[in-house]
Amino acid sequence: MPIAAAMTVYRRLKTSDIPTMISLWKKSGLSIREKTRDSPKALRAEMKAGPQNFIGAFDGEELVGLVLATSDGRKGWINRLAVEPSHRQKGIALKLIQEAEEELVSRGIHLFSGLIEKGNEASFALFAKAGYEITEDVIYVRKELVEDA
Repeated sequence: MPIAAAMTVYRRLKTSDIPTMISLWKKSGLSIREKTRDSPKALRAEMKAGPQNFIGAFDGEELVGLVLATSDGRKGWINRLAVEPSHRQKGIALKLIQEAEEELVSRGIHLFSGLIEKGNEASFALFAKAGYEITEDVIYVRKELVEDA
C-alpha cells in the first residue's frame, strides 16, 4: 500500500519505471554503468528477483526520487538514492531512507549502511541527518571481472 507524505506517494517501482530511473540517476549526477549493472536488462532481472528492493517517490505520475534497499542477509544497504533536482529540499530523500529502512526491518535486518562517493557532501549531511554515523574504519575494496561492471 503506498504511503503518502504531502503530495508525494512512495511505492515499489515497476519494470516500466526503469527508463525513468536511469534518467533520474543521470540528472542526479550518479555514475551509471549502462552496459552492465545499470542496463535495463540487468535492472529488470534484479527487479524480478527482488521487487521489494526498488522504492520510488512519485509526484502524481512523475518519478521524483528513488532508492534501492538491498540486503546481504545480515546488513541492509541503502543504494542509488536520487531525487529530481527540482524536488530537493522537500524531505523526499529522508523519507526514501525511512522507506528503505522499514523495508529492510520487515526482512529482519537491523543494521543499515550506505555507500557515498568521496566528495558528496550533500549525501554525507543527509545521512547524518537521518541518524547515520560516518565511519572510517572500513575501506571499500572491489574487483571487476568485466570492464565497467
